[in-house]
Amino acid sequence: IDHLKHTVLPTLLASSPLRTLVFDEADDLLDMGFHPAITEILSLLPDKTLRQTLLFSATFPQDIQSLAHFALNSGFKRLDAVSPTTIGGGSAAASSGRGAGGEATSTVDMVEQWYEVATFETIPAVLLVRLEEELSSEKQGKVICFCQTAKVTAFYADLFRKLLSAKAKVLELHSRMSQSSRMKTSDLFKRTSSCVALFTSDVSARGVDYPDVTLVLQVGMASDRTQYIHRVGRTARAGKEGRGLLLLADFEERMALRQLNNIPMKEQPALLRSTQVIRQANEQVAHQLQLVADDCKAGAYKTWLGYYKGLTAKLGWKPEQLVQTANQFSKIIGCRTVPGISRRTIGKMGLKGVKGLVISETD
Repeated sequence: IDHLKHTVLPTLLASSPLRTLVFDEADDLLDMGFHPAITEILSLLPDKTLRQTLLFSATFPQDIQSLAHFALNSGFKRLDAVSPTTIGGGSAAASSGRGAGGEATSTVDMVEQWYEVATFETIPAVLLVRLEEELSSEKQGKVICFCQTAKVTAFYADLFRKLLSAKAKVLELHSRMSQSSRMKTSDLFKRTSSCVALFTSDVSARGVDYPDVTLVLQVGMASDRTQYIHRVGRTARAGKEGRGLLLLADFEERMALRQLNNIPMKEQPALLRSTQVIRQANEQVAHQLQLVADDCKAGAYKTWLGYYKGLTAKLGWKPEQLVQTANQFSKIIGCRTVPGISRRTIGKMGLKGVKGLVISETD
């Protein structure tokens, strides 16, 4: 907008016609609230009949359809780069004279999808077992492990670097890292073909292409159905096969499966707490948790609380149940006491006066 209003760009467009206009990740642009800005940009450009306009998106919600009609020429076409019935592992393109379509409802056919329900306190141990299976010398897997928030991602990455140090490379990628660090990690993950796990927040859910990912493992429920689809779409790309595993705490099961209805998922047989394998995994986790820094654990607790605060209505939780479950999470990740949260942050979360919170002077 600044270029179109205050630089030489309009003069250049007048002397050399704009032939092609591309909107990549169009659904994400609208999700982030850029619809007014996009509309303004389009109003400052030469008439749409003089150019070809293309929209690329993994999903086509109603907002995308309205943008398509506004930005594209009449008679535009939709090109589905995945298949006539599924959207997710690649982008669908709409172009003028050329498309839009219906909202994505399923994931790529090439992704075999599973879900596993575990008791809340065994989630780290079950995660360890599943990662060891995929990263074994036999499978030589390449895994993307999605976590709820940047600080939960940092916690799990730190823990599993210690747990898997002799077996696999563990990387982390999230918004709390500098851009240069994110690019370095992303490039390393792309180059590494096997025995590697990338712990990441949703910064990796869209617009990135990592080759040869064998498993997308999601720890906890996604914020919504579309985000689940985008995450799973990081595997089974370019005609290759891949698998998705959604690891749910017992309290998440009903809501998550209702959110993902009609997606073809099979239930993974649960690892029972009484089995030797889960007992050994729990012991390994407990030992390494002592080596994770307290501030890393505290950050994970606070952002976990904030993440599930946004899902309380879907889970049917009252504020007291949210805090009680978050405090249980603090024990699971090895906090010696429940971390304190400032009054200001508690107020922002809408949790003022809720029992169980520990108030501190600062966060």
